[in-house]
Amino acid sequence: MKKSELEATNEALMRENQRLVDMFKKEIYIESMSADPEHYNLCLRGKGAMLIIGQLIDIFRSSGGKNFLTSTLQLTLPDGKTRELFELTIQKVGGIDSPAMKLERLENENAELKAKIIMYQRSIEIGDDR
Repeated sequence: MKKSELEATNEALMRENQRLVDMFKKEIYIESMSADPEHYNLCLRGKGAMLIIGQLIDIFRSSGGKNFLTSTLQLTLPDGKTRELFELTIQKVGGIDSPAMKLERLENENAELKAKIIMYQRSIEIGDDR
């Protein structure tokens, strides 16, 4: 490719990039939002939102995932130096437990088993054979 062709291609790509940036800035709307300690529900609308959601679903499907996909997001703050990492999980509704759900379930089972062990130990100590 000649230099002029490369420059023209580069300019076209930069225009397309700017078009997408402008679209994302203007066309992502929060329709509703709710939160409690265990869930955060966010309903987005607009072309930019649909592009982002579509990309996330495509990534989920192309990864071969059947239930969930976890990804790390990096936030660069306005100072340009401080970065925070977040984890985003995309989970198919109605699928099997996510790792967090499994952990919660197993922690609850573990607590129940510990309580039963303590109860049985106490019954043995006092000679009660329940």
